[in-house]
Amino acid sequence: MAPRQVGRVVARSTFAALRRPSGRAKNGPLQVVFSPLDDHQERAQVAFAVSKRCGGAVERNRIRRRLRSAVELISPPPRPGAYLVRTDPSVGQETFQDLIHCLDECFQKASASNKERTA
Repeated sequence: MAPRQVGRVVARSTFAALRRPSGRAKNGPLQVVFSPLDDHQERAQVAFAVSKRCGGAVERNRIRRRLRSAVELISPPPRPGAYLVRTDPSVGQETFQDLIHCLDECFQKASASNKERTA
């Protein structure tokens, strides 16, 4: 089994850093918030926020699983840093390919807006 390209956000300090984002992007039913992490970080960390407006617990968990799988399929993987993926209620009607496309664009835009600010 190949190593995962993307990890989970688990540290309290990472969640705190996402409250002070460096970049944001919205595409379709998804909004991505980006915060750079330490230089020694070799892969991206992703957290998902799926609100109750998206449906019951079963539906929200299905959406999270689909998003997690879509993130793993993005090539090239997102640049290292912390990402928070927020969803609109319409995310449940999106096809899997549309989710991959929306996530890819959001990751690129969010991390690129951070590069512009630091340059």
